[in-house]
Amino acid sequence: MMTLIAIIAAITGLIFAGTLIQTLLCCFERNKLKNNTYGQLVPVNGKHINVEVKGNEKQVIVLLPGRGIVNPILEFRSLANMLAQHFTVVTIEPLGYGLSDETGEERTIENIVKELHECIKKLGYSRYFLLGHSISGVYALYYANCYRDELEGFIGIDTSVPGMEQSIPEVMQKAEDMLPYITRIKQKTGMLRLSLWLHQRKQTGNDMENQLTDCEKKIQKWCMTCRWLNKTMMDEVKNTSYNMEKTSGMKFPDCIPVL
Repeated sequence: MMTLIAIIAAITGLIFAGTLIQTLLCCFERNKLKNNTYGQLVPVNGKHINVEVKGNEKQVIVLLPGRGIVNPILEFRSLANMLAQHFTVVTIEPLGYGLSDETGEERTIENIVKELHECIKKLGYSRYFLLGHSISGVYALYYANCYRDELEGFIGIDTSVPGMEQSIPEVMQKAEDMLPYITRIKQKTGMLRLSLWLHQRKQTGNDMENQLTDCEKKIQKWCMTCRWLNKTMMDEVKNTSYNMEKTSGMKFPDCIPVL
């Protein structure tokens, strides 16, 4: 009995210590993020969306990330650099992502699409392709039905589609829905920070990392440890079912090519 109590006390102590260290380090890292940035901020409805523009060609491609990507601009950097040889490439970090502001506006598909459109409009683009990964395939579908006259076409990279959740076993769906909440607990208790540190010691670097500056690598780490899965992102997770249902039965207009 005493051994069990000691084990529970030790685990509780570790969780408390990890949470305290995580809180203190987050204060330090948030201050660092104020002075270390990438991209450019676009004002949208009283908030700022971070974007990066590559290339200077006539045709424009707008890159949209999958749900929960930490820093979309840095994640898409290698793809954007390649496409920028033939297109103007605009990578958008939606509100709550990367260095964009958080927001209290509910993460419904209506609000998300409206903000994306306003951002693109502020940048001065009237005709463009959307290139979306994962959940952005669903957002792009809704977007295409709202602003069909502006789209040159849609390109999907492993995109989500309306109704796809119906073919996933319920237990797997529930596990996937719980994953962000479990990861958020790991982040708050410092477990995520520890696992990242251990992973970094083993990592040799990849093509994506090789295209980032040392400062950008630090920003990516700070965003993951103190900004990832913030309230804005978690509200998007909560609204995923609603957003999927909102596009149920919806199709891309015939005038918009789809790849």
